[in-house]
Formats: sequence, structure tokens, C-alpha cells
Amino acid sequence: MLALGDCYYALDKYDDAIAWYENAYQNGGIRGSNLCYIMGYIYETKQDFKKAIELYQEALTYDDTIADIYQRLGRLIPGDEGNAYRARAIELQK
Repeated sequence: MLALGDCYYALDKYDDAIAWYENAYQNGGIRGSNLCYIMGYIYETKQDFKKAIELYQEALTYDDTIADIYQRLGRLIPGDEGNAYRARAIELQK
């Protein structure tokens, strides 16, 4: 499931990729930082910001050292909560 999702993702066929990734996530019990990060990115490109935020936040529970996820959350979340993500992104980039 992941391999098919990766193939479609590499071809920029995000609708096909997300179908396979969702299958792996929902039915295959596959979780992890990379999968959540990629799924979050796809949902972000589809303007489903709520789902993107949830997946980015889940990705950080597996690996909290990925500056790009903090940057993305900082752009998607306004106010003080977003400020915390933006500040952490800056810390990780140093």
C-alpha cells in the first residue's frame, strides 16, 4: 500500500497517492512521521487544512525534529498556537 502510494506521489498523482496512503493508515495500521507528513502535505495542497494540521501534529508525535512540519503548522495555525510552531521551526533551523 505504501509503495503504491509512493509511486503515485512521485508522479504528482496526489489523488491516487492519498487513496493508497489512507488505506495503509486506516486499514493497514501503518503509522509514522513520514506517512503523516506526506499525507498532511497532500491534504494541504487540496486545501483541507483541518486534516493537514491533524496529520502534521501526529507526525510530530513520532519525530519532533522536522523543522518543515513546524513551519507548515506555523503557516496554517494563527495566533499564539501558531507562534509556538514558528518559534520551534526557527530553533530547529539553527
